[in-house]
Amino acid sequence: MTTPFSTLDNQTAIVVHGASPIGRNIALGLVHHGARVASIETPLTTRADYEGWYADVVESLGRPSIVVVPVLPQGDRQPIVGLSLDAWIADCEQPLRDTRNAVQAAFGVLARPHGNGGCIVLVAATAALTGETGLAAYATACEGARAMARVVARGWGAHGITMHWVGAPTALFTNEDDAPRMAMWDPALGRGPDAEHDLASAIAALASPAMAFATGTTTVVDGGLVMPT
Repeated sequence: MTTPFSTLDNQTAIVVHGASPIGRNIALGLVHHGARVASIETPLTTRADYEGWYADVVESLGRPSIVVVPVLPQGDRQPIVGLSLDAWIADCEQPLRDTRNAVQAAFGVLARPHGNGGCIVLVAATAALTGETGLAAYATACEGARAMARVVARGWGAHGITMHWVGAPTALFTNEDDAPRMAMWDPALGRGPDAEHDLASAIAALASPAMAFATGTTTVVDGGLVMPT
């Protein structure tokens, strides 16, 4: 377990996909860092759905300064040669659509002058960086989210919004006990991360005032297995 090194006291955070295991653990971790956390437990379909939900958070907890959006897979691993259009839409296009809606809606509650600025963190699988067997559609969604983070970071900095992409081991998203081994070597730190403590601590650090001058970053939280250049 990582010792907390950043505080989010008096900050409100929204965690999308809070009913998923990784979303639930991130939310718990941000609570450990002192944040008031509103977790979206039910699936939302449109940008308007997210805007309505964010408005409810503002009413009950005050304006958020952090929005965390995990990019989740919808199906199982499948070889791309047999991947149907429906499966591609479910595992690539739908996660990106959900992410886009959540990000677009966040602008209205974070952007200055109406908001106070803040930080959006997209959390996705490291399959985007390494490639993993049977995850062509989902890995594409994760890499698409990384491109989204870089582009949005350029456009929204003037509005007081920073944006980051955090990569974590794919098994935290797919919940596979027998996921194929991705590398011949072990993590440099001897173990993979825990979502509630390690991953949430990385998000808290990126969202802290000390990191307010960084945006558009790619951060990998996997114990030192993948080291992108």
